[in-house]
Amino acid sequence: MYRRILVGIDGSPGATAALRRAILLAREPAVTLYVVAVEEHLPRFAATVGETEDARQEREAYFGKVIDDAKKLAADMNVEIAWETVRGNPPKILVDRARELDCDLIVVGHTRHVWGNLLGSTADRVVDHAHCDVLVVR
Repeated sequence: MYRRILVGIDGSPGATAALRRAILLAREPAVTLYVVAVEEHLPRFAATVGETEDARQEREAYFGKVIDDAKKLAADMNVEIAWETVRGNPPKILVDRARELDCDLIVVGHTRHVWGNLLGSTADRVVDHAHCDVLVVR
């Protein structure tokens, strides 16, 4: 059985399904569940400084709610989580954090849009680069 599980969330339906599955897996004794919300970088070429600040505040509020929802779902299922919000490239962050935390499973959601399948989605990239098992939840 897995002892350290990392799940990546972003508020999407796929990520919510992945979180639910990870919480179910973490109900086993002596399993630690790490929840990582990854914010992609703010726009590089904003028209004004205020526009960048507004975008930052919107993202922080959005991911604050995503984390709050994750904590509530975990608490409802009697599972404790360690969580963090990180800015950067989602696949890289998830793979790097899983390695740093010595996780033996990464759980990610699957997106169902054509461009993700053609160009590579977060799930595809995590599967390609992870040092441990990866569960992709549909």
